[in-house]
Amino acid sequence: MNTPNVVQNRSNVWSPEVIFPVMPGCKTSGSTTTTSCQQERTELRQKVVDLTFLGVFGREVGASLELNAVLDTAARLLYAHFRFDWIEIILSPSYGGKHVLYNALDERGTIPRNSSWSGKPSEVRGFRDLGLSRPKIKRAPGADLRIPLTAGAGLLVLSSAGQVNRGKDDFLDCIGEMLFVAVNNAIEHGVVKERSLRDSLTGLFNRRVLEEMLAMEVGRREPVPLALLVLDLDNFKQVNDSFGHPAGDTVLTTFSSILRECCRPTDIVTRYGGEEFAVFLSGVSCAAALGLAERLRGKMAGQLFSFAGKEIRITTSVGMAFNDNGGVSADELLSRADQALYHAKHNGKNRVSLFGGGGAGNGKRKKLRLCGKGPQEQLPAMAA
Repeated sequence: MNTPNVVQNRSNVWSPEVIFPVMPGCKTSGSTTTTSCQQERTELRQKVVDLTFLGVFGREVGASLELNAVLDTAARLLYAHFRFDWIEIILSPSYGGKHVLYNALDERGTIPRNSSWSGKPSEVRGFRDLGLSRPKIKRAPGADLRIPLTAGAGLLVLSSAGQVNRGKDDFLDCIGEMLFVAVNNAIEHGVVKERSLRDSLTGLFNRRVLEEMLAMEVGRREPVPLALLVLDLDNFKQVNDSFGHPAGDTVLTTFSSILRECCRPTDIVTRYGGEEFAVFLSGVSCAAALGLAERLRGKMAGQLFSFAGKEIRITTSVGMAFNDNGGVSADELLSRADQALYHAKHNGKNRVSLFGGGGAGNGKRKKLRLCGKGPQEQLPAMAA
């Protein structure tokens, strides 16, 4: 038997246009085959349709390691094959718990009133996310089609998908398995990626993230006010030497919690290395950034630690660099913050020191100056 020809249609979704020869053993009368041969031909053509779809579906959903891209691709391909009115992709809590609804009938991506699934989608997307240039015309309601993902990872719900031949269970299982593999790969990639950006002890961003965000922000065509705080825990080495590294880890995680509590969600909070931390703020005034620096210093100074029956306090010194009109590189901003930190340390610790109250063109405003000082209450073991 000759191999069927498979071509691509105008919608850029793969589908077969198959020309079959007369099936072997079929009797013909002119151009007419017997009914049984027509049925065999129809079944064979459907198998080619299904296998072609599965080949493309597996390849396309597995081409990305970003979860949103995987789900968008799956919804777009499933729409081209099943022509549903909307589809819900529901992932189980162990796979992120994401619940996305794609509405082929609406541009804004509203939730259909007769949505079959009881849970509320966390995201709703419209027909353009399915690759359509205009909304689909609603048909008479058909039977919902539910496709479970392998290993209980989730569920696909296709609404108004029309009657589905239940003889296609193997075909539907393959869809569920392929989407599971792609979703699982994307989630695992996301975990690995997140770990590469985070400090393992504190959960804060690492130095690499800070440097990348600095480079991105200072490279803006339209500059915005930028502030960089570099914070160092005073006499931290003595904590490790006197009480052990677990005590030092407690101090580090406690200070990390203070940073999270005081900073905005948009601020880049990082563990810069060892007992040194950094906070990068964009679109903030010098006064607001100084206020944050003093608040962080004060909160840490007021934090009481108890190790081996002894109570101690750990203070922090803060160096701040500020620039409000561009003209300063990422490396220069880091250098200025480091100089300010050294200035705070050199002048008694537990202080905030500022380098720069304006842009690169004002030399007088770039001088170092002390802006805050807290109580120097420390136990003798923690003194400099």
